[in-house]
Amino acid sequence: MPSRPITLGDVARAVGTSLPTVSQVLSGQARARRISERLEARVLSAARRLGYRPNLLARSLRTRRSMTIGILLPNLCQTFYPAVVAAFQQEVRGKGYLLLLSNHYEDAALMDEELSLLEQRMIDGLVIGPPAGGRAAMARVLAFAARMPSVAFDWHHSRIDSVFNPPASLSLAAARHFQSKGIRRVLGITLNDPTAKNARPRDSRARMQRFLAAFSGVGRSVETWEVTGAEDLAERIRRGSASGFLSRFEGCFCTNTILGESFVGELLSVDPAILRRILPVMISGNLAPTPLGRHVAVVHQDPAALGQALASRLLLRLGGVRLRPARVEIPPRLVERS
Repeated sequence: MPSRPITLGDVARAVGTSLPTVSQVLSGQARARRISERLEARVLSAARRLGYRPNLLARSLRTRRSMTIGILLPNLCQTFYPAVVAAFQQEVRGKGYLLLLSNHYEDAALMDEELSLLEQRMIDGLVIGPPAGGRAAMARVLAFAARMPSVAFDWHHSRIDSVFNPPASLSLAAARHFQSKGIRRVLGITLNDPTAKNARPRDSRARMQRFLAAFSGVGRSVETWEVTGAEDLAERIRRGSASGFLSRFEGCFCTNTILGESFVGELLSVDPAILRRILPVMISGNLAPTPLGRHVAVVHQDPAALGQALASRLLLRLGGVRLRPARVEIPPRLVERS
């Protein structure tokens, strides 16, 4: 039969001290309780030697804190979100927090269900991505945030702490980069597929509209492709290369990582010479080196900075600091191709 778990009482007997003293040392209260450094060291040493593991459920019931943070996003399959979550986790792990991750897939009913489940799990705080649904869904999210330390990610509202890239700044950075290079004729590629699981077509179209507004001017022109995915884009590139259509452009603006890498990858396959005449720029949260990276300029969303800002704001709330809701804007960085 397996041996029984080591208890606080076992540690107390090994050290020759009281159970409350052991509990105070192992919960990090030695200084506050004026326990000597020597006794603290003996307790910690005995706990390690005996293999003591705290009963987190019992601690949660006692302290009314689960040391768990919920993260609810539209879809973790999007290439941008995992990098933000990784940076966030790195910041909060040092404080002893674990994460519960969930998706709502742009479904308002599912979002409500997931919020309810997270609350039943007694999470201590919440990071919530763009809500699904209209005003009623937004009202339910804000009501939830009023009951629990919460931070909005990738959207903003005056009643909740918010961390995000200013939406217009992403497209504006791309437009300014083309202008700085003297580029006047641009092909814009955006997504129009409501079934897409790893991108948000609504965001993609909004980015294109902002780009058109920022880039417009005398002597400048943009033609746009709305594609349903990588296969549709590849087919258009093959036809555009064969007909000479692509030779009309000096630049290409892609509203997300998948479109940017698909554009470059297909051109490398069918007509690599075009990449010596056309400058692709894409919005992306990814700077990982790939064979395609040297061909593309990236409007980088800086997921590490976003994750760190989310953690900083939520940890303040979890620590009981009373602050007015803040908008934390993380500007993108333009990273030129090598």
